[in-house]
Amino acid sequence: MKERNYGIDFLKFIAAIMITNSHYAPLYEGHNISFATFGVQGNALFFFVSGLFLTNIKKEDGNYVRFDIWIRKKIIRLWPSLIVVAVFSNLLFSKEIGWYDFLLAGDFWFVRCFIISFSIIYFLIKYLDKYLMQMLFLSIILTSSYIYLSPKTGKSIFHEFHYIIYFSSMLLGAYIGARKKDILSTNLLVDSISGIISFFMYFIVMYFGKGKIDNWYYIQLLAVFPLLSFLYYSYKIVNYQWCVTLANYKIWTFISIISALTYEIYLVQFIIISDSFNNWYPLNTIIVFTLILAAAYILRITTNFFLQLFSNRDWSIERTFYL
Repeated sequence: MKERNYGIDFLKFIAAIMITNSHYAPLYEGHNISFATFGVQGNALFFFVSGLFLTNIKKEDGNYVRFDIWIRKKIIRLWPSLIVVAVFSNLLFSKEIGWYDFLLAGDFWFVRCFIISFSIIYFLIKYLDKYLMQMLFLSIILTSSYIYLSPKTGKSIFHEFHYIIYFSSMLLGAYIGARKKDILSTNLLVDSISGIISFFMYFIVMYFGKGKIDNWYYIQLLAVFPLLSFLYYSYKIVNYQWCVTLANYKIWTFISIISALTYEIYLVQFIIISDSFNNWYPLNTIIVFTLILAAAYILRITTNFFLQLFSNRDWSIERTFYL
């Protein structure tokens, strides 16, 4: 049995918090809506962690899982929850839905990105495993070239081009997943300082480029390097003993639940987030997140229910409520 990597759970937990907070602008109205940030780091962590698991395409006997079987599992993980959200949004909130929502994930751009990125990286791992680092730099070059040749938007490239710019985050995850035995975590202080510097360097670079419509706009392209560095050091930081020790405390139950529901949290938060509790600021942030977490769990068990309903396997209550 493989030993559980608590560090990965912690990264997913942080990603869920960051992504949710980035959509909290309605909750910060009247105070400081700039508090609604860290979405780029959250998205990057989300894609990065997903990339870490892509090395699972290789079986113990050295052969690769067939692409159609492998991608089908990914679709089954992503699309049923998506369909449940769309249907219940229509039933409860009269949100219009169409084939675009069912087949191409509608407003959930990251789902489309996941499937496309999964598919590309599958073949990179299968046929170019020795050159993943070179492929990572090539992906940065191609992405930067595309953005450079596209009209300036005057906004953050991480928002306007999010459908391609996080590919390098996932590819970095795949690279680390394949080379994790070679990545040593020997000094927590040094890695922590490096991670913090990388985190703030992203914002420093974006300060000079974001919102510009002249050539300073392209300075944003350099921000991908501190962002990837932040991901790298985040991975190293959570692989120290402190994370395993934390898993022995009761608070880990809360962390593990959020970690397990990261995808569902991402899906339901757009429905739940509102300014209804703004009179209770800052408690409104906790109240809304609690509602998001409850809705995410309901989405998970509802999806599990329908998956079992259309499965030929024996019915299991445990699988319905399984996280």
